[in-house]
Amino acid sequence: RLVRRLCHEAFQEVIVYNNEHIFRPKDAGDRMYFVDSGYLIFAPEDSLASTGGRTHTRSLGPGAWISEAVLWVVHWEHLGELMGHESVSVLQALVSPVFVKVVAQFPQA
Repeated sequence: RLVRRLCHEAFQEVIVYNNEHIFRPKDAGDRMYFVDSGYLIFAPEDSLASTGGRTHTRSLGPGAWISEAVLWVVHWEHLGELMGHESVSVLQALVSPVFVKVVAQFPQA
């Protein structure tokens, strides 16, 4: 029942276009992301040059996930930039406040 509730209540589909930002450094985070299709680029904050260039990026494709810390850390701030890298990417976002609420209803889990 827990997994069913999480799937129905805590996940949201997110469509991301090429070069669209999902988050930037210091943005408050409340979602963990799972990549269904397409590709994303993550650049750690310290790799973002003041000129807007990106070094040391990481490509995330189908099956990858990012930002799981939002599930366990209160008031999480992102430490980098995540953006779409293909014409269209589809993500599943696990919304942290809903995740916490649902899991709290199943103390035996």
